[in-house]
Amino acid sequence: MPATRRGPIARMKRALRSWLISDEPPEWFWKVPGVSRPTASGMNVTDETALRVTAVLSAVKVIAESVSTLPLMVFERQANGDKRPVPDHPLSDVLHTLANEESTAQSVRETMSAHVLLRGNAYARVVRDKGGSVRELWPLAPNTVHAHRPDRKGPLVVEVSASGEPPESLGPRQVWRIPGLSWGGATGLSPIALARESVGLAMALEQSSAAALANGARVAGVVTHPHVMDDPEFKRFKESWEEAFAGASNAGRTVILEQGAKFEKVGMTFE
Repeated sequence: MPATRRGPIARMKRALRSWLISDEPPEWFWKVPGVSRPTASGMNVTDETALRVTAVLSAVKVIAESVSTLPLMVFERQANGDKRPVPDHPLSDVLHTLANEESTAQSVRETMSAHVLLRGNAYARVVRDKGGSVRELWPLAPNTVHAHRPDRKGPLVVEVSASGEPPESLGPRQVWRIPGLSWGGATGLSPIALARESVGLAMALEQSSAAALANGARVAGVVTHPHVMDDPEFKRFKESWEEAFAGASNAGRTVILEQGAKFEKVGMTFE
């Protein structure tokens, strides 16, 4: 019984119980792929939703594409300290020409650069031949990888959990790991998570601007009526107003009100 209570299932139950009591999700909840901490703007910011912001998409594309075009050669250090390229080295073709049977080296570098920019880490499975030389590199989807150190002094272990398959642990020689900005060097920090408030604000502004354009880019206002309308009359007035003046195609139309109704714009301008 005591051993069971100290197990991972028991710890998860205690975390869920404390969540229900405090209304605050446990820390592991925010590490689930597709889940983000709440933002002040109310927007759900993940690496996928952040890419819908033009500035984020452009920055990721420019940096990842630029990095992928940089030469990546294998060099050999000479006895006198000089270096010379070794194009016939087994690793040279993998890094410079073909990373695997499906992808070029440039494509893999672009993909992994994007992973670092969005998630803070990039991982690729290393395939070796019988002699131990690297023959292929296969990028791993960031949402399927979990890197941790079981032993404080031991090596870093990368666990891969592909959909529908049992988890697989990869050792240091089985994975190529590229961490981004990091506190300890083992795993990188997600730039999107760090900048989620700024990205969320951009998403909220884009959404509100789109909604304003959908309403004809008109500044919101108040329609006052001299008497209290019953439900059918109010519904007819509201529907006729939206049909005549809502939407970008109706922008600029002349407002015609009946029965003494008046339209007053609010103080805030669209700018």
